Amino acid sequence: QQEIPRSETTYCKSSTGRSDETLLFYLTAGEHTLTVSGEREPVALLSLQWEPPASLPSYRETAEKYVQQGYKTVGQVQRLQAEDTTAKSDATMYPLNDKTSPNTEPASDLFVRYNTIGGSKWQKAGQWLEWSFTVPESGLYTIALRYKQNTKANSTVYRRLLIDGSVPFAEAEALAFPYVSRFTAFVLGDSENGDYQFYFTAGETHTLRLEVVTGVFASVLETGQQLVNELNDVYREILMITGPSPDLYRDYNFAALIPETLVKMEDLTERLETLADEVRRITGWDDGSELSSIQMIIQTLQRMTEDDTTIAARFSNFRDNISALATWVQDTAVQPLELDYFVIGGQL
Repeated sequence: QQEIPRSETTYCKSSTGRSDETLLFYLTAGEHTLTVSGEREPVALLSLQWEPPASLPSYRETAEKYVQQGYKTVGQVQRLQAEDTTAKSDATMYPLNDKTSPNTEPASDLFVRYNTIGGSKWQKAGQWLEWSFTVPESGLYTIALRYKQNTKANSTVYRRLLIDGSVPFAEAEALAFPYVSRFTAFVLGDSENGDYQFYFTAGETHTLRLEVVTGVFASVLETGQQLVNELNDVYREILMITGPSPDLYRDYNFAALIPETLVKMEDLTERLETLADEVRRITGWDDGSELSSIQMIIQTLQRMTEDDTTIAARFSNFRDNISALATWVQDTAVQPLELDYFVIGGQL
């Protein structure tokens, strides 16, 4: 591997990756001061630009422009091995060896072939892989790939697609890759629009980049992390009264000492229930193990607020529930995906 210093154009985004949205800043008319402080690694800023937020066209609008400009579908096929990346954001995303399928390319009965890339090495929001390619004829091409996502059971992972450095249409902001137990052929598209088509010109080197995003989980993760922070505040407020080892036989009179905290706990219970409903809506999960972390802390909060004399006895359990919820947020943010190869302009 070789580190390649080069310029990148990017919008300011959350460093945690739990929100996929571009950060917005409110500015009043007049002069402002912007300060950038170094945290990790050297970087050279070439330019900074303020601009109003822009909205991407939908794929339907993009397809209509294809028709207006007279673009035609091309039958030529280009094949890209996913492990042959042109660039990547992280040195830990190196090629892998997969022997689970004889159809994985390249395959060998004798040698160890590094024939895929991604998996658990490519799962943190913001990580990206990039490939370069050319096409023999200008026109519209589909993009198909062979992938596997068998790490997160019953869960979908997401990737942002950039063609030549920019997202081509709104749907490409979060392409969904459902759970599959083994390598599966997949053409980029959706049920409403069918297979997506992309216009490529001959004689130019094009780039295809896939970046890890949290997709439909973005708002859930942002809310979940905020709730974890507020629950930790509640924990500390109780800790100041009871100490780390509460006396189970003492009446701490929480209603008189920290009445605002009890009100806050009731509010957090309602917000956690709303979070659970939102997770059910976007995932289709029932009240199984996937939601157990949220349900457990809801039950603990309900019992503590219904009878504040039980807070001391449930304090240790409350701490463990907060840790479980924080772990759930971290685990849900993980988006692993393993790739074998791409086909530009055809089916797998």
